[in-house]
Amino acid sequence: MKKGLDLSCQAPVVGLPPFPAPMKKPPFVVKERFFSRLAVHYFVFLYVSLCTLLQAINFIEQNFQNNISIEEIAAVCGINRSYFGKIFRNSVGRSPQEFLMNYRMVKAAELLKLTSLSIADVGSAVGYENQLHFSRAFKGIYGVSPREWRNQHK
Repeated sequence: MKKGLDLSCQAPVVGLPPFPAPMKKPPFVVKERFFSRLAVHYFVFLYVSLCTLLQAINFIEQNFQNNISIEEIAAVCGINRSYFGKIFRNSVGRSPQEFLMNYRMVKAAELLKLTSLSIADVGSAVGYENQLHFSRAFKGIYGVSPREWRNQHK
């Protein structure tokens, strides 16, 4: 009986295919290094993108009621506004402006349903100082005015 590891290409259990034979010299070493570097860069990009998105969404959640701009969100994330817009759209599926407006409208719908605040106060609470702008934005998302939506969801 031999001592040590058995490196033969025989399957240890009946019914399993044999293990592949060990390679003497790995093929395409240069390409493997290139692809492994490429993979590292890709995963770093994904990590940075994820951190940026989480930071941006957190900032929106904390400041949606204020008059914030996409430039401010990008500045908080520490990246260029156009680059921020690209990675946000590629990851979330909508532009930062659309995301911010939709987030505000979801919060507005919650306030309309759960409180008796006036439409102007709800608009102000979600970052719209002008009631007309708020009503137009709300109708663009929900298809009805804030007053009609409130009456339908009492």
